[in-house]
Amino acid sequence: MKRDKKMTIKTRVAIFSFYNLLIAALAFAEKDTSFLSDESIDRINSVQNSWKAGRNYDRGSEDRVIRLLGELDSKNLDEADKLPLKTEDPAWPLDKDIPETFDARKKWGKICPQISEIYDQGYCGSCWAVSSMSAASDRLCISSKGKFQRLLSAQYTAFCCEDCGLGCHGGFTTMAWDFLKKGVVTGGHFNSSQGCQPYSIQPCMHHSEEESNPYPRCETLPEEQPTCQKKCSNHQYGKSFRKDKHRFKSAYELSMDVKRIQKDIMTYGPVTFRLQVFDDFFHYKSGVYERTTTYCRGLHAVRAIGWGTENGKPYWLIANSWNSYWGDKGLFKILRGENNCGIEEEAAGGVPRKWKQIED
Repeated sequence: MKRDKKMTIKTRVAIFSFYNLLIAALAFAEKDTSFLSDESIDRINSVQNSWKAGRNYDRGSEDRVIRLLGELDSKNLDEADKLPLKTEDPAWPLDKDIPETFDARKKWGKICPQISEIYDQGYCGSCWAVSSMSAASDRLCISSKGKFQRLLSAQYTAFCCEDCGLGCHGGFTTMAWDFLKKGVVTGGHFNSSQGCQPYSIQPCMHHSEEESNPYPRCETLPEEQPTCQKKCSNHQYGKSFRKDKHRFKSAYELSMDVKRIQKDIMTYGPVTFRLQVFDDFFHYKSGVYERTTTYCRGLHAVRAIGWGTENGKPYWLIANSWNSYWGDKGLFKILRGENNCGIEEEAAGGVPRKWKQIED
């Protein structure tokens, strides 16, 4: 019965991924020839003053950037596979104690420096695994009071969680959080020799060429789809695969309520958001993003690390996974409180087991 369930999930994911690619290709061919053009940048900057658009990508990179949008729609999950909805927590602060501005890097950065890191999913639609494991790593560090300063393996999650999705071809962030209850090993960045299973997909230049950008162009790299390895790929790591697993005691979604999301971040650390990506988002440089276009290119998973207000506009502070040369040094701000691009529809998180239990 378990095998049948996995096959069903894989089939749904494969069909949905193919459908997304087909729609994106048709849209580019038939509807929007201005995608990623200088004309589109000029138009964005002329119709609003909340944020600045600029050149992040070259023309001709449409397929490359759409490939990065690997989050799949949770509507394709069975009800039994969806996370429980969290509406209350005795550990949360009171509504009146929510500050106007909050930044997880400032609150916990001294004991958990990895919160400030910007990740790179490479030429792979693994945003769902990268965002969930980076947020989970932050939460594990926070709960351990800084004793855990490593990263949980996006590699292991992306390519070994059969219920989560199909690796580079997309997956469900909520299922990745649920996977943490079974246990995830550690793993550092590409070529880092850190953790049990470091990320094996090379960072690449997701954007237009800059002299300071050290990465190769994404389209020059092979389209990788690593296989699941239930052993440590880092031979320098001194701990066994079995003993390296770290587990969470809970995984949940947060209802579409700004204050509840804020209180969960304040209490446990960053959460993940599912984001509907419209054409103009690829051009983001600074400011508080509000969409100005109508065509959605796909879904993306990101890590929310705080909030604030800029020029009277409330925003969420988000870490993307397209390396620090994209956007505002890898970060972006997006309008808060109006569910812009569906940002508040599917916030997810989880609570680690107590540190003593993890280390036993």
